[in-house]
Amino acid sequence: MPRSNPVALGLIAIMGVVASTLAAQTTVILPGVKDNTLISEGAPNGTLSNGAGNGVYCGVTSTGNFRRALVKFDVSQIPANAVVTSASLTLNMSRTISAAVQCNAHRVLADWGEGTSSASGGGAPSTPNDATWVHRLFPATFWTTAGGDFVATASASKNVAGTGPYSFTGPGLDADVQSWVVNGATNFGWLIKTDETVTPSAKKFDSREATLAANRPKLTVTYTSAPTATVVSVGTGCHVTSALDLALTATGLPQTGNAAFALNVAHGVPGAQTWFYLAAGTATPTPATPTCNIYLDVPTALSLLTTGISPVGPFPLNGAGAFVLPAGLPNNPALWGQVIAVQVLSADAASPIGAVLSNALTLTFGV
Repeated sequence: MPRSNPVALGLIAIMGVVASTLAAQTTVILPGVKDNTLISEGAPNGTLSNGAGNGVYCGVTSTGNFRRALVKFDVSQIPANAVVTSASLTLNMSRTISAAVQCNAHRVLADWGEGTSSASGGGAPSTPNDATWVHRLFPATFWTTAGGDFVATASASKNVAGTGPYSFTGPGLDADVQSWVVNGATNFGWLIKTDETVTPSAKKFDSREATLAANRPKLTVTYTSAPTATVVSVGTGCHVTSALDLALTATGLPQTGNAAFALNVAHGVPGAQTWFYLAAGTATPTPATPTCNIYLDVPTALSLLTTGISPVGPFPLNGAGAFVLPAGLPNNPALWGQVIAVQVLSADAASPIGAVLSNALTLTFGV
């Protein structure tokens, strides 16, 4: 069996001490930035649309024609380093001609337009840049497939019946929003459709042009923002036998998921037993003195074994007085924003205290 990483385990143990400082969640409510309805009886010429109407439609009409709604939201105000924890698309149904039916939200794969056409569910003559059953942008840019280009698997589904608000939620919807946060150029919104086997099943949802603002489409997103991972060196080490101060450095940054992150000791006594000490919080600057200093924030500077300090080790230094301790970190957002101080103690028989101390590092976990 593979051996557990002692520093990673120590860091995670410290996390339990400071769990109250987890990255805070933020919730935003975003209005729709465009919407439209694809109307099948306008094909093959793409003559009908409803870009500026007060509703968007989906389902099958009493005459067997299809309606598919398009909605899009601007997520650019969400930080690019955010992790989406939940997303909810809310549409208000203001008219229905049938019993319950399942509506499905599919991620759209190409850009589309909202022109000035305005009508009820029957549509109106298309205007420049309207989306139609065959056009992404009327009159010259077409869908690859009539009826819209979208992911076949629904990102979220909702059974709808009577009038009122309905919210689409689920991991697929969360993933869509997350992908748009990372790469806004791929944000083309969702297409809302039924399975189109139930006739009639047409539904009208209020659009962003609806008179009552509360009934317009909205996207509610809750996310956490990851801080930037940093390493800050505090103070200086000391030496007795060796010619240089005991030094502690890091390889890479304490980024979640960084398997290559490591702590490095140099300038110690070859073969000396060495311990890494971890404490919650930042390292404490101490004025330089001729003696070794403790830079961890402890109630007393008499001992590194004070309650609350966690040692990892001992590990022997190599023939050059150095040691590399892998400290690969799990890809766990719960670590974001956590701060740990690390300092090294290494045996040195010539020292009055039998050991020398390194500088300290303050590690802030993030991305």
